[in-house]
Amino acid sequence: AFLDNFPGNVNQARASEGIINISLVIYFNASKDTIIGRLTGRLTCRKCGAIYHVNNIPPKKDGVCDKCGGELYQRADQTPGAIEQRLKTYSKELMPLIEYFKGKGLLVEVDSNPPIDEVDRIIKPALKAIKRAVRDKTAIGFDVRKP
Repeated sequence: AFLDNFPGNVNQARASEGIINISLVIYFNASKDTIIGRLTGRLTCRKCGAIYHVNNIPPKKDGVCDKCGGELYQRADQTPGAIEQRLKTYSKELMPLIEYFKGKGLLVEVDSNPPIDEVDRIIKPALKAIKRAVRDKTAIGFDVRKP
């Protein structure tokens, strides 16, 4: 199973030991500027929830969802001020968690600063290897830095 944002801190990670077996943690590392640029450009459809980005995945018509014609809006938690606050919490809670998993040898770090399609191209082979290993119950080895 893939877990997104769990555990959220070291205490949760320690409490989950023996309950769930975490065999790999993928850390998508991006600079503050990259994160702010991606999140502040995100648009969400009020009607169907489709997600767009003003630069990376723009809708065909400004402010209108391609899928259902609904209105596109920016969520309140995707403004620069809200993102700055989230990044402060992130540094406080998640950086120790990253070090925790790194110390256990479970962390794979992916540079997420390149364009999304490049990050996707890099990570897909790793995810396929993980799926195969889980299915076949075999060990895996891969280098996410290589395409």
